Amino acid sequence: MIEFLINPSNSMRVIKLRGYMNSPAIIPTREAGLERLKAFLPSAGKEYAALRNYDLGPENHLSVSMLSPYIRHRVLTETEVLKSVLSSQSQKSAEKFIQEIFWRTYWKGWLEMRPTVWAEYCSNLNK
Repeated sequence: MIEFLINPSNSMRVIKLRGYMNSPAIIPTREAGLERLKAFLPSAGKEYAALRNYDLGPENHLSVSMLSPYIRHRVLTETEVLKSVLSSQSQKSAEKFIQEIFWRTYWKGWLEMRPTVWAEYCSNLNK
């Protein structure tokens, strides 16, 4: 369940997943997205490729980007994320992360062109 919290010190809305209160908060601002991107850049290469499929616990997400909510809501774009990654990593080193960004974009477009696929999938879950 998603829970919205108000930070009294600056009235900023913070999103946390109930049950994961020790996880890093997703703060829905461009500034927070850029900070998350900057924090991820050192891990965007070989570390990402080696560790992205392992769950290292709720407080150990340094080897995954956690940028999906920022990209999904267009707070950050795929282009600016890729430019930032390529400014800190070689293309070869960041290859897996680059592939994942392109796969994300491809499948988003694929589903947009086939709107009934997702609706049918959700409908079948309820049967």
